[in-house]
Amino acid sequence: MNHHSIHRATRRRVIGAGAGFLLLLTACGQPPASAAPVAHPTSHPTEAPTTVHATPVATTSVDIENFAFTPAAITVKVGSTVNWTNGDWPC
Repeated sequence: MNHHSIHRATRRRVIGAGAGFLLLLTACGQPPASAAPVAHPTSHPTEAPTTVHATPVATTSVDIENFAFTPAAITVKVGSTVNWTNGDWPC
């Protein structure tokens, strides 16, 4: 191999690597064609969420009925186990 053919082979490798890099960079910057459209809500909800301001109860047991917690707020010591009973679960 002479000097010109080595130079030409090196140039092809550099151009090929650069093209591969650009292809990879372009592919990483585009979302996939099959990506699902994202919904953007345009209106505000009609009701604001309700915040429960309950006095904490010293207990380690909480019941769930009709998607509500009873008691609504509890106080427990660090390391305590709290038992949750889900009355809404279909049995």
